[in-house]
Amino acid sequence: MSQNFDILLKIQGFLADFSLGMSAPERKFLNDLIFGILRSQSSLLSKIARAVSSEENVKVVYKRLDKNLGRYV
Repeated sequence: MSQNFDILLKIQGFLADFSLGMSAPERKFLNDLIFGILRSQSSLLSKIARAVSSEENVKVVYKRLDKNLGRYV
């Protein structure tokens, strides 16, 4: 197994109890945010988006994370 897959499994296990009552988009947001922070070792949203997505989808992921992050401010 790849290191990224191991990280994803651990994140999903961590969020399993924590995310009860959340919608699927909210769970995906938390999963992507935590994975991106761990993989990029940064809290900058642009670096998180690059860590989560392929080169073609960075803008789309950035906008989605930014929109969801704005809900919790």
